[in-house]
Amino acid sequence: MSGNEALRQVRLAQRSRARPSQPMSRRELADLVNRYVWDNFRQRTGLDENYIGKLERGVVRWPNDLYRAGLRAVLGVGDDADLGFRATRGTPHAMGPDDGPPPWTVSLALASASVLDGMTSAAPPNRIGLPEIDQVRGAAQAFAAWDNLYGGLARDAPIALLRWSVGLLRSQACPAELHSELLSAAAHLAHTCGFMAFDSHAFDDARRLLSFGVACVEEADDWELRARLLATTARLDTWIGEPDRGLTHIQLALVRSDRLTATERAMLHSIEARALARLRRSGDTHEAIARADDAFAGRQVDEDPTWMDHYDAAQHAGDTGMALADLVLAGPDPPPAAAIEDARSRLIRAVDLRRPELVRSRVLSQIGLAKLMMATGAVGEAVAMADEALVTAESIRSRRVADELAQLDRLAARHGDRAEVLDLRGRLAVAAMP
Repeated sequence: MSGNEALRQVRLAQRSRARPSQPMSRRELADLVNRYVWDNFRQRTGLDENYIGKLERGVVRWPNDLYRAGLRAVLGVGDDADLGFRATRGTPHAMGPDDGPPPWTVSLALASASVLDGMTSAAPPNRIGLPEIDQVRGAAQAFAAWDNLYGGLARDAPIALLRWSVGLLRSQACPAELHSELLSAAAHLAHTCGFMAFDSHAFDDARRLLSFGVACVEEADDWELRARLLATTARLDTWIGEPDRGLTHIQLALVRSDRLTATERAMLHSIEARALARLRRSGDTHEAIARADDAFAGRQVDEDPTWMDHYDAAQHAGDTGMALADLVLAGPDPPPAAAIEDARSRLIRAVDLRRPELVRSRVLSQIGLAKLMMATGAVGEAVAMADEALVTAESIRSRRVADELAQLDRLAARHGDRAEVLDLRGRLAVAAMP
């Protein structure tokens, strides 16, 4: 039986993403295909280097639809024939170890989904009261929890509910005394939608959603939720490389700070510190962290709205620790030992104190700590923490997490001659795929 030389040659022509001087290995190809199938079809597959070997030796000549789609995408070809795959009459369908349902089942399901296309939207109820407002708030909280567990890629569902909420606002069925409550509930859901859009790199959508939320809370005179929306806008600004714009949004959020709780002020000053660190304003960054620490030390949890429960000791340590880490990464070489230790201790605290349900927050702190250690030469500690981060990241699909993993990979390249780093970079290359 002749082998599939076409597939083998296409693979060998691809450069390894972890070791660009070498061709892509069978194992790396298998990992990338598994990731592609999960990201695009949400099916777990068990493709491994042995199965790729069977394909290249011609033992399996017609893999299933999902495998072929993944191989075409990863190897950058447009047709099965380019990979040496040709279906012939009587060719058995080659099932892999974890193929899941056969392709004809998937096709029937997709065809049946067309029944959803013509469905009408739900009309607003004839009477709007606290139950409907509580539904909007509950949706905001439920999808925020979903977002932190799995990432923001499934953001269409809460946006559909936000549209329904806008229908409630347009309706004449809400009593005047509940209108502000409804506006705040819609703003809360807009914040959840905006954060999910931010996490999935839909930055323009995120800005529009957050701006809509700000308009709602300003009409409702809800200063606390206004601060939260502007804080998230500032976080987005800083993430995409516009920290000066982020500082403007923080200053807007701090207007009438006397109306905010101590926890809310701590949140704003910690995000302020992150923006200042990106601007390399070291002294101002430390002053902002001191303000954040002072505010957090005086917080009274029973004064905070429920949607502020995310800003606990772990979040505070993580935000201030990342501001200090950004200063270390951008600062003098070598950085002061005290600066490294301050950032390190805060990030360790963030990792240790994270609540189990805050998966994305935990993995971002883990990656931040690994980046800090890798950049400052503590390679063994960096690899150990990166290993933990990769385990945590397995259940979540977040483009922000993918960004951070890619940055960690670039820092790891400085130590690429070490065996444990080479192995780590191979796994990072797969995990950092969006």
